[in-house]
Amino acid sequence: MMKTWFIVPGTVLFSLCLKAQVNYPIPQEPTSEWRIDYAQWDGTSNFVRTNAARVFVAGDTLINGNTYSRLLSTGVITTSWLGGSYDYPYENAFYGFIRTDSARTWVFYDTTEELLYDFSLQAGDTLPMTTMNWSPTVIVSSVDSVLVNGKYLRRFNLFDPVQSDLICHWYIEGIGSENGLISPMQLMMDNGWTFGCYAEDHAPVFPEDTDCILSVNAIYVDTPAGRPEIFPNPAEDFLTVRIYSPEDCEIRLRILDISGRQFSAPTQHLVSGMNEFSVNVSYLVRGIYLLTTNPENEILNVKFMKK
Repeated sequence: MMKTWFIVPGTVLFSLCLKAQVNYPIPQEPTSEWRIDYAQWDGTSNFVRTNAARVFVAGDTLINGNTYSRLLSTGVITTSWLGGSYDYPYENAFYGFIRTDSARTWVFYDTTEELLYDFSLQAGDTLPMTTMNWSPTVIVSSVDSVLVNGKYLRRFNLFDPVQSDLICHWYIEGIGSENGLISPMQLMMDNGWTFGCYAEDHAPVFPEDTDCILSVNAIYVDTPAGRPEIFPNPAEDFLTVRIYSPEDCEIRLRILDISGRQFSAPTQHLVSGMNEFSVNVSYLVRGIYLLTTNPENEILNVKFMKK
């Protein structure tokens, strides 16, 4: 029977008659790294906690006769509330044990191994209930591939007729899901996990042309007069920014959500010394954002909550 391939830019759609192919494990290699963010908000007390993490491989561990990759994370946990915020930097925290056997990826919790991803599924199959998937109604709508660092990795596009958009939209062999790596794929009220990028040899290779930053050691940029200040946080209509500038300059403000989408913000003129100005955030939907500047004037980089 003739095998048919459908090709679209950047993506290969597989035919129903597939050849045997290489399965790419998670992690793919010792230098595999992930940028993963987590955010939690308590709307009653206006309490916000974010965790910006770089997850990386730290050798192998033998458990019950199986070899697992040991994952650690380094990052910054930021806790914010009405009237202030505090950073908790951490290094080399345990993240999980993970291994791929054939076309399935497993995670080891406490004393139990659990299925994380099944890369043997075909279009139309229902996802098994796993550590990542809590819903019995998630369907693989299609299987295609993405080119990552010279390798075509299978992407499983997902759909849930019951939960609709309350799930992540894909997971990719060798990489993980739209929500991260071991994170649940279901979205929960006032909680969220976000996949930033996947890296090899300390350089992001997915998504293509990403501007994702792996390093999370410095969430704020210090100035001679201390850290930039923003208030109120959470904000409803306007943010007040107090910032020191070493010289007169123009800065182009940028507002990013936790998935990296950019929203417009005005250009601001700063004078040498301490400056204070307001930023309109009334048009934003509720969530966690980053207020930052253009790369040539990296003097502002602070998170805030839109309520």
